[in-house]
Amino acid sequence: MTRSVRTFCRICEVHCGLVVDVEGSPGVGEGERVVKVRPDRDHPVTQGYCCVKGLGLGALHHDDDRLETPLKRVDGELVPISWEQANREIGARVRALVDEHGPRAVGMYQGNPTFFSLAGTLMSAGYVEALGSPNVFASHSIDVNTKFHVATEMYGLSLVQPVPDLAHVEMFVCLGSNPLVSQMSVVQVADAAGVLRRIEERGGRVVVVDPRRTETARRVGEHVAIRPGTDAYLLAAMLHVVTREVGVDLAPARGQKKICIDQAFELSKLGGDGVKFSELNRDPTVGGGEVPLFGDDALERGDTDPGALEERALQGPQGGIQFEGLPQPAGPKGRCK
Repeated sequence: MTRSVRTFCRICEVHCGLVVDVEGSPGVGEGERVVKVRPDRDHPVTQGYCCVKGLGLGALHHDDDRLETPLKRVDGELVPISWEQANREIGARVRALVDEHGPRAVGMYQGNPTFFSLAGTLMSAGYVEALGSPNVFASHSIDVNTKFHVATEMYGLSLVQPVPDLAHVEMFVCLGSNPLVSQMSVVQVADAAGVLRRIEERGGRVVVVDPRRTETARRVGEHVAIRPGTDAYLLAAMLHVVTREVGVDLAPARGQKKICIDQAFELSKLGGDGVKFSELNRDPTVGGGEVPLFGDDALERGDTDPGALEERALQGPQGGIQFEGLPQPAGPKGRCK
């Protein structure tokens, strides 16, 4: 007999709603078996959307290579052992490592599924805290650590993340992200392609900045292909234009304090008709002096044409941006004062 069970995907934080068809009963014969996974069209948030990763959970659950018991390598071969033996031997090994090399010799990696388990999250945190090790890594150590760092510097807390109002924005710039694959980590958007297309349908713009023509860039918006590793140069050029042409005052960022949430909100209200790349040569208001955004060699060559400077911003550090002249955050780490 087949029955349908409502659940949700646990691969990423979008939590797409799923309906799973299950056959069998626990403890009877071969037990329960997933026969089909489909999107939940009645889910109030994801409304029938689910990416291919979620739809493959049934096959993953019953994969022949899935580990269901601890394995120990004995004489070059992996043999099953009990959980009691595994915990005992792993515990003894960890204790020996800490005694010999100290707690920093031990690190822990957590995958996405850990964060869908309250017990797993609490116990893993308690484990490394008891060891005294600061070495905790996870999937976000690779793909969103920059977001956490910036939030800590600006707001004092890594989990305070600005979320764009995608239902109303007139322009969305996607820098170094691939929403069709990632579902926009932290922002948490189901059906990213549909959401971004609707921005264009109501007359807005979507700009994807990435050296590679990503899956997102192929489906929606304009693609700006910068050279790998030149994100900072493009952002510095944009910051220069925002302060020089739009007239945003960055005084709160130049003092001996971080930008708190209310200040960041005020800075975000740019107004105007949009930002243009032009006159990207000097800005005496940034950093308190005559700081060339591009090196003096560019000025000596007369490369002050807006089109040429825009191209240089998109192609990389050919003139050498003087980062030491840009405002740097200061003050107690992780706090706004």
